[in-house]
Amino acid sequence: MSDGSSAVSLYNVGRYKRTGLIGSVNQKVRSSIDLSLAFGRMGGLSPAAGAGTWSQEGGLQSFLEERSHNVVNAAVNLKAPKTFTRVNANYGWIDGNAVIPTHVFTTQNTWISPGLNVLVRQPLPSMFGMPGHLELNADLRNLLAQGYLPVNNGTARSLMVVQAPRAIRGGLNFVF
Repeated sequence: MSDGSSAVSLYNVGRYKRTGLIGSVNQKVRSSIDLSLAFGRMGGLSPAAGAGTWSQEGGLQSFLEERSHNVVNAAVNLKAPKTFTRVNANYGWIDGNAVIPTHVFTTQNTWISPGLNVLVRQPLPSMFGMPGHLELNADLRNLLAQGYLPVNNGTARSLMVVQAPRAIRGGLNFVF
C-alpha cells in the first residue's frame, strides 16, 4: 500500500503474535538524574531462513519469519535545576537482523527503540500572564540508522523493512 506521495509503502504482515520478557532496573542518582537499564528477549521479524528474496505474490511467509531476539536498552534522563531543560537519551540494541515492534507495558517506563535517541525539551517563560507555557523541543531518533532490514526481491529494486526510521524533528509547543 503506497502512501501516495513518496516511494515508501506499508505492508500488512498478517497475524503477528509474540511473547517475551523484559526486566529493567531504574536508579535515581540525584533529583535531576535518572538512569535505567533493561534487558529481555522478545519476538520480532527476521529474514526467513533460506528465503533470501520476496515477491508480492508470496507475502510475508516468503521473506520474513517470527523469531525471538535479545534486546538491551540503556537510558539517562536529566533535568537542569536552573533552566529546567530536560534531556532524555537512550540507546537500544537488538541482536541480529530483526525488526521488533515497540512495546509499552503499563508497569514499565522503559521501552526499547533501536539506535541512539535523544529528546531535548526547554520550557520558555510564560508571557503576558497566560496559563501554561511554551516549550522548545528537539527530537532526534535512531541517529545511527540501526534496525534497517534489507530484503532482496531478485530484481534491481530491494525492499527495506524499517522499524524506526532516522528522524530529526523540532518544534515549539504550547503546554497547558
